[in-house]
Amino acid sequence: MSERIVVKRDGPDCGEVSYDGSGTSNDPYEIGTVDQLQCIEDKSLSADYELVGDIDATGTEYWNNGAGFDPIGDQQARTGGPSYGGVFDGNGYVIEGLHIERPDEYFVGLFAKTNYFEGSKDELGAGSTVKNVRLKDSHVHGKSVVGGLIGGAGGTVQNASVSGYIESEYQQVGGLVGHGHDADLNNRLVSRAEVVGTSPACTDSTHPWGATNVGIGGIVGGTGYETDVSTAYSLATVRGNSSTGGIVGWTSDIPSDSRQMYWANGTLDVSGEWRLDECGRNDLGRQGGGGIAGRMEIDDDTIRDSVYWNKDDHGAGIGEQKADADIIGRTTEKMQGLDVNRDSKLGNLTYDSEGGPWIAVPDKYPRFRWELEAAGSFIVEIDSIDKTVEAGETVTATATITNTNIEEETQNVVLTDFNGNPVDTEVVTIDGNVSETNTKQIQLSWETTISDNGTGTATVRTEDTEAGEEVTVTNGKESEAVADFDVSVDGTNEPVTEGDRLTVEATVQNDGGADGEQSVVLGSPDGTVVDSKQVDLNSEQSTTVSLSW
Repeated sequence: MSERIVVKRDGPDCGEVSYDGSGTSNDPYEIGTVDQLQCIEDKSLSADYELVGDIDATGTEYWNNGAGFDPIGDQQARTGGPSYGGVFDGNGYVIEGLHIERPDEYFVGLFAKTNYFEGSKDELGAGSTVKNVRLKDSHVHGKSVVGGLIGGAGGTVQNASVSGYIESEYQQVGGLVGHGHDADLNNRLVSRAEVVGTSPACTDSTHPWGATNVGIGGIVGGTGYETDVSTAYSLATVRGNSSTGGIVGWTSDIPSDSRQMYWANGTLDVSGEWRLDECGRNDLGRQGGGGIAGRMEIDDDTIRDSVYWNKDDHGAGIGEQKADADIIGRTTEKMQGLDVNRDSKLGNLTYDSEGGPWIAVPDKYPRFRWELEAAGSFIVEIDSIDKTVEAGETVTATATITNTNIEEETQNVVLTDFNGNPVDTEVVTIDGNVSETNTKQIQLSWETTISDNGTGTATVRTEDTEAGEEVTVTNGKESEAVADFDVSVDGTNEPVTEGDRLTVEATVQNDGGADGEQSVVLGSPDGTVVDSKQVDLNSEQSTTVSLSW
């Protein structure tokens, strides 16, 4: 059982923040704390960075007098100050609880802008790369050009996901990207965000570069120049006054080619004053938003036959449109399950077995291989446990282990007593989560003794997660004898080098008044059980055991 402690403090003094690495492609600067994440702009906007662990950003809500995290890069007009121009690799780690509350500022997100948002610098996707990033439970609120990951995106964004609440005072707001210019967004993007906007900034003559751009989208608010949005899925809820789409808010005045994506499981809510006529935009029919796109402005936009929306969740795939695009609506039942690759379901997506990025998941919508690999773990849930026992009785814990890794995995599952000492272990092998057999129920036992009297937490641990329950061990009957095992280490073959086998010799003594059987385990420094032996001893009997790692 774990509990997060949030420290209320201001943001870092970047002059006191240091990094391992040299900022090159072969030796990027390493980011392991939220302070290092915040200080990228002070360190270098052109260097390469990588996350080396999950980042807890929950305390950022207290930074800068409540304004929170300061977006990385310049927040001025489109061609203003410097944008991020390096390679940022999240390595699949999670940035959790990022908080940005800047309703009077443009270009708001983890990154304010990335090269080359100013457009027309080079080929599509050039200038920067942001990849393998997972943002969880974010709160991002800006004025316009607002994204959970990037406000104004140039360059390439790949293998990225966002969940949380993303809001713009106007439009050009998206779950991942507020607006893209020459951005390559055809790269396995995922949104589980709630995205909120109102009317476009041009209605109040407050657009950051004087344009009439619009769009509120689950993945990206709007696209410009040659921005490519494909190979994505959105489970987002999106709300706004117009140009509201489950994936893209507005596909811009330049032809778009959409493929390999779907929207489902969210809500599209279009209400309030339309007002696009105040920005010189024509009325293309107000259909309450679209599962894929909120507004398609030109005839040359192309929707391929690998684009789907859930028609149980919303009545239209495209909202305001000129091209009369024909996309495929499916029911929830037709969009889920291991057989989702059938032609009658989502068969036009390209699945892993065909060399594509999509993987069918039991009873769920298809997902990307990268996110399954990044999120994979052995998750433990305690189904039942003996809450109160007398000393000498057995505490039996029944637990369900779920493997969310994409492939079969084997781990040690351990039951520990009040003091964290292992009392039972089982080696568990479970199929990957692309199968229907990716869970297993096990039982672990703790033979209590008089020394265990009291109330505490018994914990079941995998190598990735843990779950605990409160248990009480009472004195029991004084006349009742119990087994009480004690272990002492006699010696090891240390020192050993990496790759060698460490052997530990130990003596196990039953000091109790009754015969008994217990597990004797060897644990690594991180608590992982690496070897175990079952020992059966009479009262006052001892034996030696040899354990190895």
